Amino acid sequence: MSYVRREDVIGKTAVTPDGNSFGEVKDIAFSIDGSVGLVISAKTGSEVIIPIKQASAIGDFVLLSSSSPQTAPQKIAPPPQPKPVPVATPTNCPSCGSPLKPNAKFCGKCGHRLV
Repeated sequence: MSYVRREDVIGKTAVTPDGNSFGEVKDIAFSIDGSVGLVISAKTGSEVIIPIKQASAIGDFVLLSSSSPQTAPQKIAPPPQPKPVPVATPTNCPSCGSPLKPNAKFCGKCGHRLV
């Protein structure tokens, strides 16, 4: 058994058994049970995790072996996007106290900039 360092696989092209480029190795992932996988940015634009057992050779590129149904690539869910925080707009001008129109950028009376 030979070990491979993380820096030896990151940035390498992952190649399918038929010689086509599958994507680029971005990182290494670990599961709770101790399995190791390669995080690959696929040419389709999605990131997938390929079990390290599917890498039949690692050199100038990573050669992937044919996948079996039990070791199909796992898609990585994108991180949740933060919800925008609504910005409270003042109802009166902070400079002159005059009432403001909704979504106003300047006070209609004194010209004070609100944004």
